[in-house]
Amino acid sequence: MTEQVIILEPGEERAQHIARALSSRTAGKVLDILSDGPRQLSFISDQLDIPLPQVKYHVDNLLDAGILEVIDERYSVKGRRVKIYGLKHQVLVVAPKMVNLKALLLKYSSVCGLFLLAALAFSLLHDKIFSTETPLLLGGGSIGPAPQPTVMSILLDHIPTDPLTILLFCAGGGVAVGASLILELYFLRKGER
Repeated sequence: MTEQVIILEPGEERAQHIARALSSRTAGKVLDILSDGPRQLSFISDQLDIPLPQVKYHVDNLLDAGILEVIDERYSVKGRRVKIYGLKHQVLVVAPKMVNLKALLLKYSSVCGLFLLAALAFSLLHDKIFSTETPLLLGGGSIGPAPQPTVMSILLDHIPTDPLTILLFCAGGGVAVGASLILELYFLRKGER
């Protein structure tokens, strides 16, 4: 059975809710009993020698906090539904908010890599996209009136077609992403102090 890892920050609402549920000695004893395996309320009450309503109060708090779960429901000898409680298979970690530098670098390096790949691909395909060769006219047909320029042809006339210019443009995007990474790291470090 895999365990779920839950990371909580101090002051976070869920962390406070869990802390309140665990602050009682009785709640700690309930958890100790349930660490041996799932149990019903009457068993816990007998083990701790405390009234059933008091056990139910602590179990409900631990359920609300997400520490316990209802494992099963059975029927008692009298025909009543009885819930079986157990610990959730999870690991709770309460730690201050920390920036994962590796994830941050991965995020920005992948964007920079995309810029550089796009620039490289564009410069390699440059001759195929911006071919200035005019097709040869074969046959004895006449040349009719000049075709009307399309929006795309007007746009393509104004786009720089020099591979170096395109490469520099994409590299500039990479520099902008790198600068934003440096700024983000600076403000994160400044906020930690």
